[in-house]
Amino acid sequence: MRKIQIEKNIKKFEEFNKEKQEEILNNYRDINVDFEDWNGYILNEFIDEVKQKTDLEINTNDIIWEVGNRNSKFGIYAKSVLNQLLHRFESKGVYDIDTTGKLGSFLFHRGGGICSQNHTELSSAGVNFEDDNITMEKRKAVTEQINKVIDEIIELSTEYHNRNEKAYNNMLSDESVKDTIEANEYEFDEETLKIY
Repeated sequence: MRKIQIEKNIKKFEEFNKEKQEEILNNYRDINVDFEDWNGYILNEFIDEVKQKTDLEINTNDIIWEVGNRNSKFGIYAKSVLNQLLHRFESKGVYDIDTTGKLGSFLFHRGGGICSQNHTELSSAGVNFEDDNITMEKRKAVTEQINKVIDEIIELSTEYHNRNEKAYNNMLSDESVKDTIEANEYEFDEETLKIY
């Protein structure tokens, strides 16, 4: 084995010509989103707004999300919501709530690669009661209350789906990538590879 010493010319971003700058931007396009908590502030705002509007406690482990591809989604696992709702409405005779496993907003794939945004169907939760003597009027009122909470989460998920996608696309923009490179004073070799 033998060692060789390699000399490289190192430059700041602004010292490269326009073509090489574009190459650097493309090489490091995901520099702002290649870590786990890049959208932590969005998730925290979602958690706070769910609490404010529904009085439900959720955490980041309950949230499902993905951006930038055909599997784009934003929502919440229904189990954590349903457990809290069952506890909240137990005194009104509710023993089970039936809904989809994931509440939120998802990309829907149609033929030919076309995608459209859909969300979990509103007011679709079924509510089961322990006591057969509960009047239909009371059953209907409780079911509407439960669906109102679930619908609020679905609508918030749709809003945050859009926010998450917008933030992601902004982070990938030339301007954002360039700002990060310049703010951190990264240097690159002639092949436009970042020097660590």
